[in-house]
Amino acid sequence: MEREVERICLLLSKLLDENRLDDLLRIIEDDEYMEQLMREFNIL
Repeated sequence: MEREVERICLLLSKLLDENRLDDLLRIIEDDEYMEQLMREFNIL
């Protein structure tokens, strides 16, 4: 579980750094989209 929290935090950080606020809102509602973004940012 700790690893999953780390992955989510890293993704949130990257989205904030790139000012991708729409993506931040979308991942709240869509778990599959969150996984897609993790692959995009190579967060394994």
